[in-house]
Amino acid sequence: MRIRKANPKDFAEICGLIEKYADQGLLLPRTAEDIRAHLDRFLVLAKPQGPMSKEHLLGCVSLEPYGEELAELRSLAVAPEARGFGAGAKLIAACMDLARERGISRVFAVTHAPGVFKKHGFEETGTGRSVPEKVERDCKFCSRAATCDLAAVSATVWPEGSSLPVFGTESKVSISL
Repeated sequence: MRIRKANPKDFAEICGLIEKYADQGLLLPRTAEDIRAHLDRFLVLAKPQGPMSKEHLLGCVSLEPYGEELAELRSLAVAPEARGFGAGAKLIAACMDLARERGISRVFAVTHAPGVFKKHGFEETGTGRSVPEKVERDCKFCSRAATCDLAAVSATVWPEGSSLPVFGTESKVSISL
C-alpha cells in the first residue's frame, strides 16, 4: 500500500467512495464535476492488484485550501475492506504532512466522528456552523444545514505563521516561538 497524489485514472473510484458514504449521510456529497475540477487536491491510498495490473484505491482524502493559512481536510473515505487497518489514520497523517509542506497554519474538518481526528492532534471547536469559511463555501447550499449536527475539529499545523481567528470566537491567535 502507498499514499500518492490522485491522478485521472483514480477519478471513478474516488467518486464511488465519496458517493457511497454521502448516500449514508457520513460525508458531504460532491458532484463528479467538483471532484474532477479538484482532483489535484486528493491523496489516495492505493494497493497494487498484481505485478502488471492497475492499483485499487483503499481510500482518499482531499486538502481544500481556504487561503494561504487555512485548509480543510475533506472527503476522507476508506473502502470497507480497508477499515480497521489504519487506512484512515495514514490518510490523515499524509494530509497533515502535505499541509506542513505547503506552510498551512491550520487544518479543520467537519465530521460526524471527531474522535478519529482527536487521535491526530485535532481539537473539537464546535459545530460545522462555527467555521464561517465552511458555511460560506458549502453549508449555505446544503439541504441539511438547518439540522446539521456535525462537529468541527481543527489542528494547528504550523504555529509560527498562524494569525487566524479561533473558530467560534472573534479573537485572533498569534503564536510565535
